[in-house]
Amino acid sequence: MKKKPRLLGVSAALLWVLLLCLLPGRASAANQVDQNRRASLALSYVYDSVVLPGVQVSIYQVAGMNKSGRYSLTSDFADTKVDVTGKTDWSKVAQTLRGGIALYSISATASASSNAQGQVSFTGLVPGLYLILANRITVDGYIYTFSPTLLPLPSLGADDRWAYDVSANPESNWVYDVTANTKPGRNPDGGSGGGGGASGGDGGQFVSYQVVKRWIDLGYETNRPKSVTIEILKNGVPYMTQILSDENNWTCSWTAPDDGSEWLVVERDIAKAYTVTVTEADGVFVVTDSYTEELEEEPIPEGPAPTEPAVPENSAAATKDGDMPAGTPADGKTPELPTGSLPQTGQLWWPVPLMSAGGLVLFTFGWSMRRKGGRGHEE
Repeated sequence: MKKKPRLLGVSAALLWVLLLCLLPGRASAANQVDQNRRASLALSYVYDSVVLPGVQVSIYQVAGMNKSGRYSLTSDFADTKVDVTGKTDWSKVAQTLRGGIALYSISATASASSNAQGQVSFTGLVPGLYLILANRITVDGYIYTFSPTLLPLPSLGADDRWAYDVSANPESNWVYDVTANTKPGRNPDGGSGGGGGASGGDGGQFVSYQVVKRWIDLGYETNRPKSVTIEILKNGVPYMTQILSDENNWTCSWTAPDDGSEWLVVERDIAKAYTVTVTEADGVFVVTDSYTEELEEEPIPEGPAPTEPAVPENSAAATKDGDMPAGTPADGKTPELPTGSLPQTGQLWWPVPLMSAGGLVLFTFGWSMRRKGGRGHEE
């Protein structure tokens, strides 16, 4: 009788090990990305009821995506040193990439213009993380601007599940055909370019701009470079180069006529083991370098160029403002995502509650058997 509880305990442990081995493997196989399948993207450029035709749209494959859904920067964007693991706010990453495209003259993966219905589409896109840039446009005395947007293709479906084609196959796991609504900003034509204004000598308005360097590397300060190189671009063209260091308190500033020009700030030659983001508010650009341990990633091959983009003649996509979509749901409505983060690909959470409950049951069973064994020994 003493051997029976011990035998039952061993059997339970073996059963639990078997459960641990089966569950993750099953989930992983069901959530792999088809590397041979191509994605499509349809965009709608509408502000309330105002249709915006003629918007110049360019998309850039920033990172490749492996079969488990993890990103790795393409060779074109390697020098930007942005973080594509999902630890950084994606809007900051998108803004940083925009400056890198201008500085390094990176060519678009594909480009097209919105049609008379404000629609534009792209097909033949290999799996990866894409940056969407659209030029501002003036319609009926208003300037419409579009923030840079990052979007994964294929995209994450609802409830952290993935689907290949939601409209045709809602029970599968990846969304390959994505429809998105843009969220443009609108200002009267001739509006201010931002920053701190001051009157110029000729009666014109001047704007003050500033660059501030910020470090996130507590405990690793010795890895910081003694200086960093900052490139300042005006309307996509290099304007001046500044060196930031302790000598100037890691900051610089300049003034320029308030003529509506667009200013971008890019850090060159980022130090090893650091990633960078650039944010701007009221003419102040904050360049943040974050220390990150370099981990070996699974190589992600870069796919062939996509097919030529096609502008749809008509589209049933909704025209409500939205953010980055995670794919088209089964009901056919165009999704609107919150402004949080892109999906953390490769993470499977559904087995966790089941495994936790199983562990509790097995622990209780083992404890009960041990207690009964102890009573038998005492008798």
